[in-house]
Amino acid sequence: FNTSKERVYWNEETVRYSYEFFVEGLGIDEEELIYIEDWWSGGGNAGEDFEVLIRGLEVATLVFMQYRVVDGKILEMDNKIVDTGYGLERIYWLLRGTPTIYDAILGGVIDTLYSRLGLRRVDEEILIEVTRKMGLLDTLTKENIEAILATLAQKYGLERKDFERDVKTQWTIYRLVDHAKTVLLMLADGLVPSNTGGGYLARLLIRRAMRDCIVLQLGLSIYDIIELLIPKLSKAFPELEEVKDSVLEMIEIEEDKFKRTIKTGRRLIQRRIKEYTTKGIRKFNLEDLILLYDSHGVPPEIVKEEAEKLGIKVEVPPDFYGRLASLHEGEAVVAKGIEYKITPEMLSNIQPTRKVYYEKPHIEEITAKVLKVIDGKYLVLDRTIFYPEGGGAPADTGVITWRRGSCKVVDVQSIGNVIVHVCEGDLSTLSTGEEVHCKVDIERRKSIMRAHTATHVILAASRAVLGKHVWQAGAQKSEDSARLDITHFKRLSGEDIEKIEELANRIIIDNRAVNVYELERNEAETKYGFTLYQGGVVPEKVLRIIDIENWDAEACCGLHCSSTGEVGLVKIVRTERIQDGVERIEFLTGMKSLRYLQSIEEKLKECSLILNRPLGEVVIGLKDLLEENRRLRRELRRLTEQIIESLASRIRSTMERYKDMEFGIEVLKEITDLDQAIKLAFRALATSRNGVLALLIPVKEGYRFIIALTSQIVDRGLDARSILKNLQRTMRIFGGGKEDLVQGLIREIELEEIIGNIKRAFKDEYDRIQ
Repeated sequence: FNTSKERVYWNEETVRYSYEFFVEGLGIDEEELIYIEDWWSGGGNAGEDFEVLIRGLEVATLVFMQYRVVDGKILEMDNKIVDTGYGLERIYWLLRGTPTIYDAILGGVIDTLYSRLGLRRVDEEILIEVTRKMGLLDTLTKENIEAILATLAQKYGLERKDFERDVKTQWTIYRLVDHAKTVLLMLADGLVPSNTGGGYLARLLIRRAMRDCIVLQLGLSIYDIIELLIPKLSKAFPELEEVKDSVLEMIEIEEDKFKRTIKTGRRLIQRRIKEYTTKGIRKFNLEDLILLYDSHGVPPEIVKEEAEKLGIKVEVPPDFYGRLASLHEGEAVVAKGIEYKITPEMLSNIQPTRKVYYEKPHIEEITAKVLKVIDGKYLVLDRTIFYPEGGGAPADTGVITWRRGSCKVVDVQSIGNVIVHVCEGDLSTLSTGEEVHCKVDIERRKSIMRAHTATHVILAASRAVLGKHVWQAGAQKSEDSARLDITHFKRLSGEDIEKIEELANRIIIDNRAVNVYELERNEAETKYGFTLYQGGVVPEKVLRIIDIENWDAEACCGLHCSSTGEVGLVKIVRTERIQDGVERIEFLTGMKSLRYLQSIEEKLKECSLILNRPLGEVVIGLKDLLEENRRLRRELRRLTEQIIESLASRIRSTMERYKDMEFGIEVLKEITDLDQAIKLAFRALATSRNGVLALLIPVKEGYRFIIALTSQIVDRGLDARSILKNLQRTMRIFGGGKEDLVQGLIREIELEEIIGNIKRAFKDEYDRIQ
């Protein structure tokens, strides 16, 4: 940074330093060093730059930011900033002189893969020529790629198809290893594969790599590649060894999901193609291709493979995955807060509010002076004890009193540096400069402070138990309960929850100090790293740090206990998966945890009385009760089976004949369950060839009924649905079914009339098929 008071170094020195680094430090011939002057702009800043090239490869960019862009105008800044970027991997590639950057950076892993797979590599000299010719193309298309490969195959006397296959296989190996490396670093940084945001990009890369493995039948998986990469990359990134197990487990889960997706995906493709064929469509449209991947995870290559077997053409755009990624850029959950009709202009010329809630978070009341009353509802004071909504915590509530009146504080909002109190009550008697007395609902605040402190404790416990990939995805604290959303690649098990809960309570029992202080952003990030931003990035130059002694440190604007012991007992009461890759932990603190446990104890005592067992034997008593219940159910099934067999025998003996049709009508008193009645009907018809049976079950509204037919009489053309339609002409009857079975309800009517109508319908419909 060069300021008006101090010049450190500028463009001449920057260029000289780069020259010395490349020529004197790395031994590059100065004739190969090229500087291209250009213009750089972004993020509201701009300036001249130099792009540094060696042998056509850009190895560094030297940017000299001295302007800012305001409303399209370029204005000079007071500070002149040097911003340089050196491509370390590119420089290493340049020095190694390998055909591609992949061979330079990941050559050992690539060699191992080729050895394992027994594949043939493209000659290095030929590969160098391939990459150089490709690099000269403005755009890569299928046609110009094939043209280059055909020319080189002819030049070196190679079989064209074999040469193309070998080159494309080698490209795929490069892509696989590069994707695996990217995925490894993404997951090691705490990203969890999911269907939203950054997690979507991780899943997209994983599935692209897995798709390559399937299509090329390489006999390996991305799991295998990452396993090879970890020991190689851990020299530069030692933290990879720490997160190795969780990363590999995430990959294993993703691979399993993908395999299941492919299995169900093939059915979805076939269903869509059937629709296409019905409509006479012969080409798969792009919207369906995107939908199948985005909603069901089916890669376009699999769609192409399946569709073209059935004569449907599929064209996959070269930028297909880029289009998918762009659909999910910037995805975020937007929190909807309360909106008030207060603008910053209304608060102009008002001094910043003194935040006494930070200075003395445990006091209950203070006096303050009125600075402004807005619209008879909003109150601005010179200082306040009321905490405004923010940091996942609700605003304080309480009362404000003055000589001639009082009001309730129902909400508090921070607008810039001014705190606005939203009040219920008559503010007309208040005057600017008048002294008021502020009293916060201290018990409510303490409950929220306990929940907020516990959130930090549980989050750190979750990272300790589950792994460093865990990040806070959301949180909400209230006086009654609290919740914490964390990123994790699978459902929390009972064992996970117990470990997190136990560890959190140990930290609370330790009564560790909760220190609050401010640090300049760079200093805070250097000291604690980016886990500071578990609750979200704080857009301030100076950060308010909540540091739980030897446990957790986060940038946070909320109010917290002075020590962990003030939190009291923490009890996790529920967990759920609120979206792919995010687990929600709901918990209680302090006396609410105690009351929750007391309520469970009361229920246990009630169970103890019901079971007539001591409290310590409730589980044994429940097991005995369940076993007795199972025994009685078995006995009930046995007796029901006997009743069904007895009734079936009785029905068979009373069946009537009409021509060569056997039919029966029976009113059931012993059986009321419809499923059992259906079982009885077909059991009774088991010995009949051309049988029809109606069973009636008396109910309050009339009679439930079923009409069942043997398969032989159905084959002759009799249909239970036709019998039902016949009956609907003479009775109030509702129902439906299939050709051999209908069921429904006959509304109130005399039983004799029902039986007569059913007999007539049987005979009418049988005569119709003769």
